[in-house]
Amino acid sequence: MKILLATVLSLCAFALGDECPGVPCTREYRPTCATFTRTFSNPCLAQAEKCKMGKMGYYLKSTSSGKCLCSPFCTLEYAPVCGSDGVTYSNECNLDGSICDGKRVGKVADGECALDD
Repeated sequence: MKILLATVLSLCAFALGDECPGVPCTREYRPTCATFTRTFSNPCLAQAEKCKMGKMGYYLKSTSSGKCLCSPFCTLEYAPVCGSDGVTYSNECNLDGSICDGKRVGKVADGECALDD
């Protein structure tokens, strides 16, 4: 409970920061799934994190109500996406799978990651 409260307070403080405009987040419990497969306690906290991650260069789509469900199944379609870890994933589902496995990574761009020479 203390860890959750600390997370809530830090995200709420962030929501009030200069970089991402917002209002203090309430403590209501309305599970919200962000497309980067992380469940937040409510939509306000999800939006605060989405803004923060966007400022770090991650590409994040919308959120939906309810807890996230991680699927162990992905298609074999090759539609590469570049992860924030510099790894090219064969498609967005495989990137999401890595996130579900606990890897802290986000989508940076569509297409393969650029190779550093």
